[in-house]
Formats: sequence, structure tokens, C-alpha cells
Amino acid sequence: MYETISLECFYTSVIHIRKLTTLRASSEEVAEWISKGDPEETDGSGLLSDKENRLLRSQEATSSGSNAYLKQKSSSDQKTKYTFICECFSRTARVLNLGLVKAFPDFVHLVQDVSRCEDTLSTLKAIQGQAHSPDLNVDITRLEKAIELYTQEKLCYEAQILRDGELIQSALSYYRLMVVWLVGLVGGFRMPLPSTCPMEFACVPEHFVEDAMELLIFASRIPKALDGVLLDDFMNFIIMFMASPEYIRNPYLRAKMVQVLNCWMPRRSGSSSATATPFEGHQMALEYLVGNLLKLYVDVEFTGSHTQFYDKFYIRHNIAELLEYLWQVSSHRIVWRLLRKRRWVST
Repeated sequence: MYETISLECFYTSVIHIRKLTTLRASSEEVAEWISKGDPEETDGSGLLSDKENRLLRSQEATSSGSNAYLKQKSSSDQKTKYTFICECFSRTARVLNLGLVKAFPDFVHLVQDVSRCEDTLSTLKAIQGQAHSPDLNVDITRLEKAIELYTQEKLCYEAQILRDGELIQSALSYYRLMVVWLVGLVGGFRMPLPSTCPMEFACVPEHFVEDAMELLIFASRIPKALDGVLLDDFMNFIIMFMASPEYIRNPYLRAKMVQVLNCWMPRRSGSSSATATPFEGHQMALEYLVGNLLKLYVDVEFTGSHTQFYDKFYIRHNIAELLEYLWQVSSHRIVWRLLRKRRWVST
């Protein structure tokens, strides 16, 4: 299946993604890469240019036989270049980004709004018991109405994304295929990574990876949502790229991978065997996880953001918690000692 999926399909699909931030490439590099692969007769969107569309419409009006030939040729060209699976895969990525994944932060913000309104309402009612005021009564009525509306909306979100386990499971299955495909662009699940990032991987929209991480974080907070889910591919992906700025430029995206691992720590996820296994019985984790976490701990010193001074403390706190947990796992403790010995020898 993965052989039928090409990144060019994403950029020439009817769903435009050219203006999206990529994992590594600049907009100029993306434009140059697309121009090398796109036919000259198209405008880069996978469709005929405006001039050719006008020609087709004019020929359609005269019902000429050449119009049918052009239509057949245009359809044939697209079918030979992009498969049905590729089109479905690319559109699913955008649909999930604009729909399900966007609903996660919206739901979290909604829960926070309800909590703030309830706290404010409790404060106002306490004040009302001490002194009656018409304005205070109006504020209380307004807050009660707002809480009612927020609660209704919150219940709708819960019914769709919290109680529909099949939807979350299907999304997890899709993003597992996504990370396997992405890893295939760099040669498969093996370390170390090639010294040069392939342009096809560099041009991948950033939200492909970010959406996968957001889904894993959200699903980790839902009881039993990860039961039966194969996490090995996700773990491999995270280990490979979280300390690789040559492949994923955005330090916050790599820090989000650490956040996923934090959610998987057994004491965070209720000692679930589904999340404990990737840490304790995973070969790539045993070889590279501790070292890559230490590398990322250093790399986040400069995030490039105006809030980097504060951000690095939050990111390093998550890394420190992970390292503390890994020290308690005997197999990882051996790696710690090997790293220390290697460092002592090198100095």
C-alpha cells in the first residue's frame, strides 16, 4: 500500500496544502521541489490551467469531438499519476486536521470555560449572601445561562470524541499508517538516521506529525482508549525524530513527542501494560531513548521563540520526569551507566 502513496499527491490534490508549514523545508524549497515533479501544463494543483479550462468550455459549447478527447486525456493523465488510495490518504489527513484533531483543543478550552464560570458563580453567590444587589443578580443569571449553554456543548463533544471509542481507534490506526509511511521516506525503522534529510520528508506538512501526537496525548487521557493499539511504531517514530532537528526543525513539535511519552508513563496511565511495554520491552527504546532525551534536553536551550526562557523549563521538566522513571527500569539503568562510562572515556 505504501508504494501507492506519494507526497506529490498531497501537493497536487484539490485540497491545497502548499501554504502549510513543513517539517524542514522552506517555502522556496517546497516550490522548487514541486516544480521539478509537476508537468508544465498544470498549475501545480493537479488541475488544468485557467486557459485550458476556458478552451474546454468553449469546445464543450460547440459539442466538438475534440472536447471529448481532451476530457478523456485529462482524466487519464490524473488516473495514471495518482491512485485512489493516495487520494483517500491525503484527503483523510486534511479532514482529520480540520475536524477531529481540531476538536481536541476546543473541547479542552470548553471544559476550562465551564470551570471558570462555575468558580465565578460560586464567588458571586457567596457575595450575594452578604449583600443584595440588582446588578449582582443580573450577573448571576447571566452566568447560570452561560454555564447551561456551555454544558450542553460539552456533552455534545463528550458524546462524539470521548464515548465513541471506535472513532478514536480508527484515527489511531490511520496515524499509525501515517508514521510508518513517513519513516519509509527516510529508509525505514533504523538508527542512526541518514545524515541528509530527504527532500520528500522535508516537504511533509508539519501538521501530519503534530496531529498524530495530539491524538496520542488525548487518547492517553481516555481510560482504555489505547488498549489493543500497537504503540511500537509510534514509539519508534518518536525515538527516531525527537532529537533530530535536521529532520524536524520545530523544537516545540519535538517537545510534544516527549509529552506523549510522559502520558505513557505507567504511573500516569494507571499502570497499563499497553503503555508500559514500549518502555520496558522495546529494543530501540533500550538503545536510544535515554541518549536522545538527554540530547533534546540540551537542544531546547534555544527554541527560537520570544517565550523560550519559560518554555525550556516546562520541556525540561517533562524530560526530567521521563529520565527519573527510566532510571527505575533496570534495563534502562544499564544504558545510563554505559553512557556515563562512554562520557568518562571521551573526556
